[in-house]
Amino acid sequence: TGFVILLNEDGTIIYHPNSDNQMKNLSDINVSDQVIDALNNKQDTSLKYKASGQTKYGYITNISDTNFYVLSCLPSKEYYSSLVKCIIIMILLAVIGIIAIIYAIQKVAGKITKPILSLNGVAQELAAGNLDVDLNVESDNEIGELADSINLTVVRLKEYINYIEEITYVLNRLASGKLKFNLKYD
Repeated sequence: TGFVILLNEDGTIIYHPNSDNQMKNLSDINVSDQVIDALNNKQDTSLKYKASGQTKYGYITNISDTNFYVLSCLPSKEYYSSLVKCIIIMILLAVIGIIAIIYAIQKVAGKITKPILSLNGVAQELAAGNLDVDLNVESDNEIGELADSINLTVVRLKEYINYIEEITYVLNRLASGKLKFNLKYD
């Protein structure tokens, strides 16, 4: 809805989309002093000004080597509409990004904590004396190494129990006077 106004150097409006404003001076149609000052100082500049009580944005410039000037008029609502759209899009992208980051963090945290919780459960079973535990943790990091170490510890403890049971068996045979026995374990 923007438009341009053609002016001569004294501020008389030669062309205006509203024909009632043609051949009037800028001051007659309530244009703010910024425009009149720029015209008097022969400045080519961008402006924020008021015209007929509404805030406008525009640019005033001289037409080559003539005594005529062009003033563009764009309502502030239109001027800021693209900026508002960009801000809304940026906010939406930021929200989507934050949601994606939270989701990714939860996935990574789950991959880290699930094996740790499994290891903790196995450690509690071992502490209670239960050696019949299954530890199915597959990981290529320190957690996987810890799971492998716990599995080896469980295997070693089961071997020790076999040794202890064999020693108990042999000692019971010796106590009952039977000196002949075969050892299965080193």
